[in-house]
Amino acid sequence: MDELLRDFLTETNESIDVVDVELVRFEQEPNNAQILGRIFRLVHTIKGTCGFLSLPRLEALTHAAETLIGNFRDFFPRVPAGGLAPDAKWTDTTSVTDQGAGSSVTVTSLNHTSVGRWADRDGTRCLELDVQSTFTLSGNGQQNGQNFTLAGSGVRNGVDYVSVDGRYVGGTAGDSTSYTVSLQALGQVVPVVQTTQTTIVVIR
Repeated sequence: MDELLRDFLTETNESIDVVDVELVRFEQEPNNAQILGRIFRLVHTIKGTCGFLSLPRLEALTHAAETLIGNFRDFFPRVPAGGLAPDAKWTDTTSVTDQGAGSSVTVTSLNHTSVGRWADRDGTRCLELDVQSTFTLSGNGQQNGQNFTLAGSGVRNGVDYVSVDGRYVGGTAGDSTSYTVSLQALGQVVPVVQTTQTTIVVIR
């Protein structure tokens, strides 16, 4: 286990260095989705290794970072082609596959969005979007020579704010996920329950 931890620390330090560089690039190129995707995959890989090595505090931290980056990457919720209007409602489905180091995980969400009335958020006139989602996740991969599969489901509740000129001005989201990780070679099934709360503040 000591050798695994040493390898983990070495690889994680290298990944954090890359994330640092990519964040600077993203600040310079805020519309470059590929940069954000690379950051997400690096954080996702660190989170997965934390779970495998039973490092719950680090796993919770990286899961929160993953959720935050995912919200920016996916712009949750989706906005219909006709734009937004008070009292509008719609349902859509999203599916995202994340490829990490030796793993592939797909999350498919069914999202119900309701638009509220115009409101004021930190001096900005905006619409409040209430989003209720259910999702499933499935995947497989290999960590430290061990093949695994995972499957589960969860719920997400969030509120997002979009300004009168179409800018995303922040929001909050909470999710709860239950899944199992199956280690075929060891004949083990590990149950996992995760809950997160995310707040996004757009600094102008």
